[in-house]
Amino acid sequence: MTGGFNGYLVIGSLWYFMHVLGYPFSTVLAPAPGSASAGLVESLPLSWLLDGNLLTLLVVGLFLFILIAII
Repeated sequence: MTGGFNGYLVIGSLWYFMHVLGYPFSTVLAPAPGSASAGLVESLPLSWLLDGNLLTLLVVGLFLFILIAII
């Protein structure tokens, strides 16, 4: 379970950056419009983490948790 979630985060993040950069490598093609893969782009991890500053809140929360745990 944890391995699958970590894989989703890693591969999804790489896919998100490839999508943002316009698939810069010739060996990787963009998904066809209307395909299932094109629909998955909206559910990539960074797509919903960057929406509404959720990523910032998670990083600040993690920092505070670690700071409190050290003290």
